[in-house]
Amino acid sequence: MAQLVITAVTVEHRSKSEVAATYRLSRRWVQKLVARYVAEGEAAFEPRSRRPHSSPRRTPDSLEDEIIEMRKFLAESGRTPALPPFPITWRSGTDMDRAHQRCGGC
Repeated sequence: MAQLVITAVTVEHRSKSEVAATYRLSRRWVQKLVARYVAEGEAAFEPRSRRPHSSPRRTPDSLEDEIIEMRKFLAESGRTPALPPFPITWRSGTDMDRAHQRCGGC
């Protein structure tokens, strides 16, 4: 879609407003695509990652490591290693799925 929009503006010399209306896009998005093409050339045609730059609510690595060690200790000592993450989640206020995956489901 980006290549189609950029081509319509740069090669066919259609106005950005006209292209936006034709493809049912915002004029601002068309402007952004064309600006990206001017700055980056052919690389502007490639899709961009939608991954966020940061994850402020992510569980800190130190807490994940602590949980993994605790679960390994429980598994080695014969206690129930597969404790549900609810007590830990409730205490820390974070989602522990990632820690559970890192320790191999321990």
